[in-house]
Amino acid sequence: MSYDIHITRGTDWSEEERPVTLDEVRSIMYRLSDKFRIEESGVISIENPNGQNLTMKAGPYLEYTGENGEKTCVLFTEGRSPSFRYQSDGQLLAMCAVCEAVGAKLMGDEGEEYDRQQIENRLMAQIYKREGEDGILDD
Repeated sequence: MSYDIHITRGTDWSEEERPVTLDEVRSIMYRLSDKFRIEESGVISIENPNGQNLTMKAGPYLEYTGENGEKTCVLFTEGRSPSFRYQSDGQLLAMCAVCEAVGAKLMGDEGEEYDRQQIENRLMAQIYKREGEDGILDD
């Protein structure tokens, strides 16, 4: 089961009064890293676990390419908060730049909020855990 993250200005992403628009994001692209781009064709293609290529038309969307090459598609629907599928904390950290530029926040399906400091702390905890498993932190 997938989990969506919403870019919202409201206290409840499902009842957004002033949703972030693609035009707003277009206007702040210069503030984002080159890992972000707007895909004007609106076509999303993915390969499912069976190796089949699935394609859907979603309208123009914001695409982010992570360090591992994994793509995130932020979909915009008229009158609703833009959203994307959760994949990693690194992805959430990148999306903080979008939120900060448009005066919004990240909110999960169940209303939980994610802020930059919380995400950075989680990422650091993951690094420390990996280093401990590798013996780097051992005395």
